[in-house]
Amino acid sequence: MGDAAERRMVATGEPYPILTADRDFAWREGEVTGSVNDGNCFHALGGVSGHAGLFSTADDLLTLGAALAAPETHPELWRSEVVAELFRDGPDAGQALGWRSDSVAVAGRQTRLLWHPGYTGCALGIVQGTGTAAVLLTNRLFAPEPAPTEALWRTALPALLGGAPTSAGDQALRDNEGTRTS
Repeated sequence: MGDAAERRMVATGEPYPILTADRDFAWREGEVTGSVNDGNCFHALGGVSGHAGLFSTADDLLTLGAALAAPETHPELWRSEVVAELFRDGPDAGQALGWRSDSVAVAGRQTRLLWHPGYTGCALGIVQGTGTAAVLLTNRLFAPEPAPTEALWRTALPALLGGAPTSAGDQALRDNEGTRTS
């Protein structure tokens, strides 16, 4: 509850070091409602930041993802040059503008996947040019030792995209209800 994950991060430097000398935050103790859950965004950026996560329902995220995955079918939403810029490779390997970029197997063929990990354990993935989107919703921050969103995503992704999950993946899917695809 509250900023428990952030307190742990500041105290241990895991999963990455906190690069600030100011560690005397007024930590939030109770349930966080009506403001950004990401304590880094809340404390350092006043609660407004593009990295602070995904805020929506699974159905709406799937609708958005499917529309981005087949933008030519939704010209009323965005121009092709805007989508091209969104999907352009970023300055670092594995990045695009606001997205992580990865290669995944879909129907036995390696395909580019763009995905956005949400801090609380929500992720949206888009397979370009296919109309395929995947959403993962978890409440990972309530775990005593929260798993990184990326680890949950990589465990669920084979099943979401039609691959054969491992037995560990099967268990992770049962443990993380709320996984849906369109």
